[in-house]
Amino acid sequence: NKPLQGISILLVDDETDLLVMTKARLELDGAEVQEAQNGEEALQFFDSNSYKVIITDIRMPKMDGCQFVKAVREKDQETPIICMSGFSDYTDEEIIKWGANENFRKPLPIDNLIGKILQLTA
Repeated sequence: NKPLQGISILLVDDETDLLVMTKARLELDGAEVQEAQNGEEALQFFDSNSYKVIITDIRMPKMDGCQFVKAVREKDQETPIICMSGFSDYTDEEIIKWGANENFRKPLPIDNLIGKILQLTA
């Protein structure tokens, strides 16, 4: 049984190891995952594709998570966005104000993340 079957996810993180591991686990559970290494790249994917969920790191080069979330929200109010950060300069409240639905601290509890994806796409 693949709980994430049919769920398309845009996964954004500049930490390659974490990106690869998270993507592999999400795909194992049936998700279709598009990866991006920064907000700028992610925004290009977002502009030309449709995703059920966006998962983004906050601290990234070129365009950070804050700028990325705000840019997505200018175009789309509906798609759930989950932020994650190892060390954040922002509070959960600030992150939610940008338009994110959730903020997780790294290291990411992957089962919690999957549970949240299922909840947001139900």
